[in-house]
Amino acid sequence: MISRKSALCLFFSALLLSFPLLGCVAVNVESSEEEGPDAAAASVRAVPGDSFCAQDSDCLPDAVCIAGKCGRQCVQDADCAQGLLCSGFRCVLDPEPVFVDASAPDTLGSPKDSASSEPDVGQPEPVDVFEPTPALPYGSACEAQEECQSGLCLKAGDAPGICTKNCTVPLDCPGTDTCYPVGSESVCAPNDSGTPCSVGCYSALSLNNETGQCVCAASCTDANKCPAGFGCGLVATPTGNQKVCVAVGVQCMADQPSPCFDKCVSDDGGLSGYCTTSCQSALDCPSGWLCDATLSVCYQ
Repeated sequence: MISRKSALCLFFSALLLSFPLLGCVAVNVESSEEEGPDAAAASVRAVPGDSFCAQDSDCLPDAVCIAGKCGRQCVQDADCAQGLLCSGFRCVLDPEPVFVDASAPDTLGSPKDSASSEPDVGQPEPVDVFEPTPALPYGSACEAQEECQSGLCLKAGDAPGICTKNCTVPLDCPGTDTCYPVGSESVCAPNDSGTPCSVGCYSALSLNNETGQCVCAASCTDANKCPAGFGCGLVATPTGNQKVCVAVGVQCMADQPSPCFDKCVSDDGGLSGYCTTSCQSALDCPSGWLCDATLSVCYQ
């Protein structure tokens, strides 16, 4: 059998007789195999119909080097087995799909997102505005002077503090509230007449009875400035005789320690009677009571 090299030599020897200048071609084919792969590849490309190759560039543009020969595994995906795709005339594995989590934040961001991430200098950050608590009106519970509109918070013993105001006479105060001297000034406060002294009184005035009770007392001009069931009577106090609010109507017995803070009287002269107070007119007596002009006491 004649080898490929022998055949080539015979072929080129025949040509040499007619074209002496082409003798070098046979020499180049033989020597190219000794000069290295690149030279051999050039020779292969120069031989028409030769399908042997070492790389894709050894083949025509419509073929690739596959297992040392130029050819094509496929032209389209349908030419490949299931799970393979046609790429560059070769069947290759389908690349794994890339999944994008729509819920994940876009770390790269689009031009629009990048622009929106910049601070908006046209809209200033909201600022917390401190709104002071409105000052409390007269009569409101308080703990400190600055809480009140008047700047006066009056406290007495264990009683809660109240917002008050300055006054000169009881009529300067609303309702049955009266004017109490506190230190170097006088202020309005609720009429605490009848409140046990142990709780604490707004003024230094207090009344005691024969049973040992002590209650707070408040000065008055008439019964209109006293709580319901109280008359405005002239009684003895530690600071002298003065008109204060006195509880009336409590039952009393002439032969027993009196629960009254002023007088115990009986309409029929018997032992049983009721507590009352002195009066100058009906204005000093509570609603529904009269002033006895002879005895100068309030009676029903």
